[in-house]
Amino acid sequence: FFLMVYSLLEGHLCLRERITLSIFSKQNILIKNIRTNSLTPGIRKFEIELFSLVDKITKGSEFRINENGTMLKFFPGNENVDKLSHYTGKYRSLSYYLEFVLYASIFRSNWLEVKLSGLRSSTIDISLETLLYVTIPLYRKLGLRDIRVKIFSNSFSKNRNTDLVLICSPVKLKTKFILNEPGILKKLRVIYSYSSLISFPKEKVKNLLKNYILNQDVDVGIYDFKIPNKNFFFQTVILIGETSTGCILGADLCTTKKEGEPSFWKEKIGQLFFFFFDDLKTGSCVDYRNQISLLMKLLDKEKLGISGIRIGKLTLSCIIFFRDVKKITGTIYKISPSIDNQSVTLEA
Repeated sequence: FFLMVYSLLEGHLCLRERITLSIFSKQNILIKNIRTNSLTPGIRKFEIELFSLVDKITKGSEFRINENGTMLKFFPGNENVDKLSHYTGKYRSLSYYLEFVLYASIFRSNWLEVKLSGLRSSTIDISLETLLYVTIPLYRKLGLRDIRVKIFSNSFSKNRNTDLVLICSPVKLKTKFILNEPGILKKLRVIYSYSSLISFPKEKVKNLLKNYILNQDVDVGIYDFKIPNKNFFFQTVILIGETSTGCILGADLCTTKKEGEPSFWKEKIGQLFFFFFDDLKTGSCVDYRNQISLLMKLLDKEKLGISGIRIGKLTLSCIIFFRDVKKITGTIYKISPSIDNQSVTLEA
């Protein structure tokens, strides 16, 4: 007989991050009160799909869920196969699961090839475009030099309309990357991708660029890509910026509903530009979508190539992540405010 030790957590938020931390630290976790205040409490079907993916990536991981799904015990396993395929279901997009695979890849010591099949886009998940043009270039800077992604459109299924293949190498030792010096904006790309064109305010985008970019030295490009597929509808707009110090930031907007009204796009595009340039204004070296990925990297001290991360505004997910990291790994992040108090530098 032996006493099982758990890190006790609450609620349903940041489940992918909690599982990754558990695998990295080899610590069991117990999550209570999962959506207990919801009309439909407990684990969701898309989270069951996540557990299935975890089971394939690791060997010996075990999930125990109570009858109503409001309590979860997770016992982490070790690295398993280096090649796998997984159907992600119809409830969340591919990017929800790809983000978890990217989290896990930071700590892997072996090559990994993953094929994911499912929905291309969702209004509640980070866009595939952001992962391709912002997150993955960041991972390359962090040491995953040989990471590659291929995407294939499937015209024969509504719930399995996209296939994605990710191949990545182990993280290289001590890759140096400056993430506490924001620099100034040198390149900006606006990319609009869509399955069918409804309405898009290109003139609004051009006017916003004139208002926000006062420095004529910024290299600006506007691109659009059509991905025809009768089995899904999506429209995605992403801003991608690179600074003089090599920092890459992004902001995205995705809809899977045929929101054809010009007023909808004009309002949302304005908000998109505001969030993007607000990150730059506060001196952030990473956008809100990729904060946790870089905070994960700070935990890998053996392969650490960054001394700190400068962030403008912390997201709610980051605050929860700090608490979870302390409970699961015992690590505490040091937070130092900048001189102008518009940003903070984080160190593990």
